[in-house]
Amino acid sequence: IEELDSATAKGERVIFGMDHQYSWPTTLWKRAGLSDDKWRSATVELSAGNGKRPDLDIPRRFCKKFNDFVGEQIFWSPLRGLASLYGIGTARPRFHKSDRFRLTERQRPLQGTARPKPADCVGGQGEGIVGGQTICGLYHIALLLNLNTVKWWPFDGLNILDPIYTGKHVAIEIFPAALLPPHIPKNDDNDALHSCMYVHEADQSGSLGGLMRLSDLGSEYHAQVLKEGWILGMDPAELLSKAVCL
Repeated sequence: IEELDSATAKGERVIFGMDHQYSWPTTLWKRAGLSDDKWRSATVELSAGNGKRPDLDIPRRFCKKFNDFVGEQIFWSPLRGLASLYGIGTARPRFHKSDRFRLTERQRPLQGTARPKPADCVGGQGEGIVGGQTICGLYHIALLLNLNTVKWWPFDGLNILDPIYTGKHVAIEIFPAALLPPHIPKNDDNDALHSCMYVHEADQSGSLGGLMRLSDLGSEYHAQVLKEGWILGMDPAELLSKAVCL
């Protein structure tokens, strides 16, 4: 917040991203009883809880409470010790892939072959276990949503050129594996550096606007993307081609 305030005072705009999911798949929002809410209000309500639905907390406490609230196993961990500590199961939910992954997570990355992982797998240790980071991340996003100098793409507008983004800092979701050049070793420092470089170079070349223009998607996808979000670096070309066919 201090960095954003400093940039605002200088008349500069900042685009920034964090390496966790900014939203849940539609099915998870439905289980939470928040499928009819827009992303901003849904995130705030999810964080606060409602007496029955638990408020966002560290995964060790939140996941069992949420599973109990829903009445079925949503969150799970393949790590037996942590699953026991969390009070959750070790078996993957028997949901269809389209229920466990957001629309953006089912698309190809612009670079590389890595694919995002689902939000229901928790434990924080081992490749593909990212749900806990998202639970914590959504809590912190809820705290930032009252900043009127920041807009969240694409939740506040599918096209980065929409007037709502004018003069605002912009938060984007990143998946470093979709932005890291194949010849660069993967580690946390390189993930951060090359994600920033990718966005900076796209901005300087004028291609960033195209990457952040999801209004071209078929109208049947708009509501889903406005609720589930989009990862910068995941290619919407397949969806665009379907929209053209339609």
